[in-house]
Amino acid sequence: MRITFALAAALTALAACGAEPDGSPGGGSAQTTTTPTYENARWGYTVSIPPGWHRAEEPLSATTEPVEILAVATYRARAGDEDCGPLVFGGFDSGEVLVTILERGLGPEAEWPDFPPRPAHFEFEPGLTSESADCFGATRHVALRSHWFNFTDVGRHFHVLVAIGADAPAARAREAYRMIDSLRLDPSVKPGWRSSG
Repeated sequence: MRITFALAAALTALAACGAEPDGSPGGGSAQTTTTPTYENARWGYTVSIPPGWHRAEEPLSATTEPVEILAVATYRARAGDEDCGPLVFGGFDSGEVLVTILERGLGPEAEWPDFPPRPAHFEFEPGLTSESADCFGATRHVALRSHWFNFTDVGRHFHVLVAIGADAPAARAREAYRMIDSLRLDPSVKPGWRSSG
């Protein structure tokens, strides 16, 4: 009995040496953080939004097709008077990152050649820019990189904009793509409007 107790105590002490109080591995100052999952039943998706990011509660984009289903940024993005097309960057500066996801309507006769299947992982691709983001950068003198791309998943079709300020931390840019990777779509939810073509 005493040997069993001593062995259990030793194993407990050994485990404590190898882990931090929050359960993360020891040997450093690494900390685990919980990424909250946001669920939107109306648009049929869940997504993990990193700590420090802010989800816009109202659409920022002045579009009715495609429809904005999610806008998340490292700041509290807001709608504003923009003269660079339908995508809105209210509050964006060179230290911030913005992600906007827009869904296309139903187009049963469309073949969707510009909407490839969803990849295993999303990552920045140079050269795939957004005219709205480029215009905003030029007219507001905000240095940024933009990534505009399309994908298809569970029979649904999406446009995505990732705008990365030139002074934004690299970690924030990585979080943007991990967040998009976390997007899970409900195949039973379909757009209730027609595609514009």
